[in-house]
Amino acid sequence: MVQAGQTPRKWQAGDADAALQHPLPGLGYVFDVSFPPGPGELYLRVETPDPLTLPVRLLSRDELDSLQRLYAYGYGLLYGFLFALIVYNAMLYLGLRERSYLDYSLYLGSFVLLNFAYTGHGYGLIWSDFPLFQEYVILLMMVIVGCLGLRFASGFLNLRQHAPPLLRFANAFSLAGLSVVVLAMLLRQQAVAAIVAFVFILLFSLAMVWLGLVSVQHGRVAGRYFLVAVLMSMIGATVSALTVWVGLPYTQVGFHAAGWGVVAEGLLLALALAYQMRQVQRKRIIAEQLARLDPLTGLFNRRAFLDRAGPVWSTSQRNLRPLSVVMCDLDHFKSINDKHGHEMGDSVLVAVSRVLAEACRSGDVVARWGGEEFILFLPETDAVQAMQLAERLRGEIGQLELAGENRGLAISASFGVATRDQQKSLDALIGEADKWLYEAKRAGRDRVRGMPAIATI
Repeated sequence: MVQAGQTPRKWQAGDADAALQHPLPGLGYVFDVSFPPGPGELYLRVETPDPLTLPVRLLSRDELDSLQRLYAYGYGLLYGFLFALIVYNAMLYLGLRERSYLDYSLYLGSFVLLNFAYTGHGYGLIWSDFPLFQEYVILLMMVIVGCLGLRFASGFLNLRQHAPPLLRFANAFSLAGLSVVVLAMLLRQQAVAAIVAFVFILLFSLAMVWLGLVSVQHGRVAGRYFLVAVLMSMIGATVSALTVWVGLPYTQVGFHAAGWGVVAEGLLLALALAYQMRQVQRKRIIAEQLARLDPLTGLFNRRAFLDRAGPVWSTSQRNLRPLSVVMCDLDHFKSINDKHGHEMGDSVLVAVSRVLAEACRSGDVVARWGGEEFILFLPETDAVQAMQLAERLRGEIGQLELAGENRGLAISASFGVATRDQQKSLDALIGEADKWLYEAKRAGRDRVRGMPAIATI
């Protein structure tokens, strides 16, 4: 400042010297300037080896305080949102043990640290006495963000399965970038480290877009979320870079575009992870269902039958409610396979299973017990009702006609019926039904046998 021919005052600040004026976090370097009464001229000459964001502003104390509060609210919102996403995904990882959630948390966490250093918050609040660390931390974090981003993308897009060459490229690229920037830091070559970091982050952004395009080409819906997400982050980073370096006039929106680009990316990737998890869960449910079903007939298998029937049996025992079990076995089934082939035998099993399934109520359980044997679990069904149902099923099975060359093939089945009485377990009830089935077979097949009092049906 020049006034009345007096010598100008100088102010000096920067990351290179901890003894110099420290920045206010998020505002940059601030100097307390006092103007003596009377006219005067203020000259500014700014020199820095690092990118300089302009304009340099002259503010009153009140204006500075107001701007500081505005920055605090803005950064609080940004960090709060990103921290919430980190915690949320970390908890999902702990609960589900799905690696993508951990990788995503680490990726977001690294960006928060980068932004913390980039905005001056880290230097102003935490490592003020370590200017050398501040000199390199932004460059190092840029590379780490890229490495963790590629790790997340590799797992999320399942490159190990779908594109192993891309996975090897991502790993090699990450290792090379990290190694070179660390070597430059150890050799105190800031200019080299800066070039490596900016080139790496540029190539990282292009690689992420490339991976997203490859995923979309393979028809993965989650890849669409991923592609749009990385494009939003890339646009934000580009705007911030052009604002700091060249090309765009300085604005607060442009300067902080990278942070809000990551916010948009975070939202979209969270949606992508949620969609992917729903798909995984749906596939798991389908797989579990298929593991409980007989692949030929579509009925429950023995394991699923016992899982479904067990709780109902316990309730029936406790409340003394009627409950019956019907065992069904196809007659002379081996001869059908021997004379007509196993394909015809399978057709018979499918046709019989359809008859049994259509006859059952929503609360009943019908299953293929094994081979040509079926079982029906009938809650709220007494002995008379169970015998009547078995007899009706016997008649419908006997009337089955299969299309094709074997039209008119005679099909019959024998039935054994047992009703809950003094049995101590479901296995005992099933055993009794199987005993009556044996009696039906012994009596000549194609008939129903159950309690002696009603066995004349």
